Amino acid sequence: SALFTSDTLWAIVQRMLDDPRACVERYNEAVGGHPQARVRPLMIEDGRVELPMWGLRDGRARVAIDTDNIDTFQRHELAPRGLFMSLLVRAHLGELFIHGTGGWAYDRITQDWAKAWLGMELSPMALATATQHLELGWDPDEAVGVNEASWRLHHARHTPGMLGDESAQRQKDELVSDIEQAKASGTNPDAPYQQLQSLLERYRGEHRQQLDALRDRVDQARAMQKQIALANDRTWPFVLFSEQQLGDLRRAVVGAMH
Repeated sequence: SALFTSDTLWAIVQRMLDDPRACVERYNEAVGGHPQARVRPLMIEDGRVELPMWGLRDGRARVAIDTDNIDTFQRHELAPRGLFMSLLVRAHLGELFIHGTGGWAYDRITQDWAKAWLGMELSPMALATATQHLELGWDPDEAVGVNEASWRLHHARHTPGMLGDESAQRQKDELVSDIEQAKASGTNPDAPYQQLQSLLERYRGEHRQQLDALRDRVDQARAMQKQIALANDRTWPFVLFSEQQLGDLRRAVVGAMH
């Protein structure tokens, strides 16, 4: 990692290597203090200590570094994991660290870890967040969710006014009133109830095409659930976004800071 070309930053790595167990025990204690961040503790077992670094070599998958394999990697082949990178940057490379919502949640672990392990107060952090969706050829805001589409179909089947049939709606309201009055007076409501069922059956036949269209919308909404999730994902790699989108995102983040 280019970070480790700095002797100042490498000195922190060296301190980690001088007593890896103490470093990782403080790390795990800090992780345990913030369970809502859902960060996994590092492993300590059988004399092997997992370290918060990756081993990187061209053309190969990254390797989790521990006290058993670190000597097989050269300095430039090592890179810090997320929390350790935040520690290095906030300790020596910046006066203010701006996080999104995810980093804001987990980097409190970094603060506690740095203080307990190194006795160090890190530079302050701030929260600024903005959303930029990937362009997938359609606007997710225009998509109808399954719950909404199902609700519209169900209510349209029972509410003629939703499809503009005001006459049938008035008849339905009158029959519902008759049913309620019959129940309140202790008389049999079967006659107005059967009339209501006949009315709704006739109404549904007359508006079959409109109801079929709403039913198709439900099927479409169910099929689109996965696409909606993809379109609303805020975690796509930045390389997939256009320069214009990245510029828009930057301006939104800057605006959130003011």
